[in-house]
Amino acid sequence: MISYISADGDALLLHCGWASFLDYTHAFNGRAVHGLEFLLSVVGWLASLSIAGYMALTVRKIVKTEMVAAEPMTKPSPFSSVEVWTWTAIFILSFALAFLSPMALGMTARTRLPFLLAATVLGYMVGSG
Repeated sequence: MISYISADGDALLLHCGWASFLDYTHAFNGRAVHGLEFLLSVVGWLASLSIAGYMALTVRKIVKTEMVAAEPMTKPSPFSSVEVWTWTAIFILSFALAFLSPMALGMTARTRLPFLLAATVLGYMVGSG
């Protein structure tokens, strides 16, 4: 809960109980901060994958499971060229929209959603064919 907000000419200081947060855009170089954010995201992603893998191996070891060969499956039916070209068009158009106008659908996440959906569907169609 914010007790009070004090603003001077250089920075905005939020007093939240025992913690105070300074607006970093005035105190640090913005490019350096965004680089640090990206680095922390990559490190967090790698840590998350490592922990998930370690937990999976630990559970397999505890319950003593053995790997069994998968049963052979038939290939899925191929997608028609109309379906592939339709999703390719959606992929290209939604990428262009998200790149040229990130706030076109209100928020960047909402604008990027059609592109991400098309990328997933097109990846499945190409990968399974």
